[in-house]
Amino acid sequence: MPRLFVGLTLLCLVALALVTSPPASDAQTESVSVFWRCFYPTCRDLRAVSLTSPTDGWAVGLKGTVVRLQNGVWRPWPSPTTQDLYDVMMVAPDRGWAVGGSNEIRVAFEWNGTEWLPARFSPIAPDQLALQNAPRAVSEFGGRGWMVGERGTAWQFKNGRWELEGRVAGHDLELNALALVAPDAGWAVGGKRDGTSVASSASRLVAGQWQPYNMPSVNGEAVNYNALDFVSPSLGWAVGEYYDPTPAVRDYRGVFARYTPSAEWQIETTVNTSVYGVSALSDSQAWAVGWRYGISGPVAAYYQRQFGRWEQVAGPEAFGPVDLDVLPGGAGWAVGNNGALLKLQGGQWSAAGLQTSNYLNTVAFNDQGGWAAGTNGVILRYSGNSWALVTSPTRRGINELALTDDSGWAVGGLGTILRLSRGEWVQSASPTTYNLQAVALTDAQTGWAVGGGGTVLRLEAGAWITTTALVDTTLFDVALTGADGWAVGGDEAGGRRAVLRLQGGEWSVVTNGPGQPLQAVSLVGNTGWAVGERGTILQLSDGVWRDVTSPTTESLFDVYAESPGLAWAVGQNGVQLEYSEGQWRKLPSVNEQPLLAVTRAPDGMYWSVGGYGAILQGYRITTRQYVPHLMRNYVEPTPTPLR
Repeated sequence: MPRLFVGLTLLCLVALALVTSPPASDAQTESVSVFWRCFYPTCRDLRAVSLTSPTDGWAVGLKGTVVRLQNGVWRPWPSPTTQDLYDVMMVAPDRGWAVGGSNEIRVAFEWNGTEWLPARFSPIAPDQLALQNAPRAVSEFGGRGWMVGERGTAWQFKNGRWELEGRVAGHDLELNALALVAPDAGWAVGGKRDGTSVASSASRLVAGQWQPYNMPSVNGEAVNYNALDFVSPSLGWAVGEYYDPTPAVRDYRGVFARYTPSAEWQIETTVNTSVYGVSALSDSQAWAVGWRYGISGPVAAYYQRQFGRWEQVAGPEAFGPVDLDVLPGGAGWAVGNNGALLKLQGGQWSAAGLQTSNYLNTVAFNDQGGWAAGTNGVILRYSGNSWALVTSPTRRGINELALTDDSGWAVGGLGTILRLSRGEWVQSASPTTYNLQAVALTDAQTGWAVGGGGTVLRLEAGAWITTTALVDTTLFDVALTGADGWAVGGDEAGGRRAVLRLQGGEWSVVTNGPGQPLQAVSLVGNTGWAVGERGTILQLSDGVWRDVTSPTTESLFDVYAESPGLAWAVGQNGVQLEYSEGQWRKLPSVNEQPLLAVTRAPDGMYWSVGGYGAILQGYRITTRQYVPHLMRNYVEPTPTPLR
């Protein structure tokens, strides 16, 4: 490669390491073969949304994520920072604020109608350095702007820069939300949630001066207030969560507090789910969102104020919404974990983009399209360049599926077996109650499945039958090449590894002893790869598995080998590896959720799925294509103002 191209590539990579600009944030080294990006507008947590019309607005989130709504469509937008962004407020289509950071690294950006530009901060005196904390919320009223954030810190926008006003809540608890009701009047609320310990924080802005304020508790239990919104200086709501210690509950519950001048703040009602966002238009037009942990992941809750009280209303359940903005007329959006975008229209909530927050454990394709499946029996179908939820015949987790040209099989919890028939998944008879972890096929009527307790099932003439277990540890994956194959597994707690070999229709034990457990195996002819806990990678050559150097210590959950010289592995915390040019490389992160499966579709596209509904898409790209691609998406990094 010419030296100039190498230099340009390195320049781009250094620059892109400093910014988060999808797809530029997904930059990878010059020698990789596949370019990965989130299939949805983002796979990162979104923390705030602000609209300028029902079809236009902004959302921001972790790692500097910025997405823009234009003409009703959400798209990634170049970000000026890699710092977490916690709030966005649009004053007008050509004016707005986005703020965030952590501890002494604080950031604020102003939208000028064309780009997000860094705002200046006033110098901080040496004796005030301990107050140098990051903002969590921003608000503007009548041209006056304020920010509040970590440890109760507040800033006022004056003379073209943010000036520190100090800690304003009487203590150092975080202020999560801010609402101005006049240029020099408003409220800030917050607190903390730490295990079962909850604390409350609040401050009131009166005539331009902040005064500590005590927000109401619930039966003596403090409330961590997450958000607030006002429809006028005399009417507003704050929402949050408290811990209910009663033996029948012992969990977090949601809180709605209402403000009126006569009674000031009063607890209006409590609900079963923590509440994270609220948007109000009037006493009879207000909405809120929240979520709680369920058995299979997040469970969303949507609330609407009707007839003078808050009521839970229907909406997509498998999400974790944390903020919303509703405009006059009742159109709005909510955002949340892992890039969730939820649309409110005509009184109905629907998911846009991300289809579920359930874990996706498996993904597979044939010429008819693709399927992904996971916890709670969730099944997605890929067709027409989009993923959509389909009806599932089970609520048990689906761990893996395998497809033939026009059919397929899926296996999961408690011996669950599903068969793909005429485009629909149906329940099939199972000879076991062990959790089934993997399935591999030689054709629609022949194959193998493995699972807990060393379970090995054989598919003969379309029926599954048990075989003798050769090991007592879990087998996590199985792969076939013709009539032969390998199965791998182990027991992490016991530090054991299991490797079985299939030859001539019979299984034999190759390894059943000390070693890191193996989670996945993939074969190409008589070569292959196996991956597992703590970044373990094994290579198959001449019938022998050998450890190779791994670029990560993160646990690896799946591997896909396309050829002896090209393979991919995925794992914990969004780790992605590629094997090419004789070595494994770690790729820059596209998301932080665990990635549980990776494969290639017949059309040449690559796919990876994982935690909280994450779906990543990859496509082949040459170096000469890749460098200009990076340059087109390059965003000049902006130094974070420290003083």
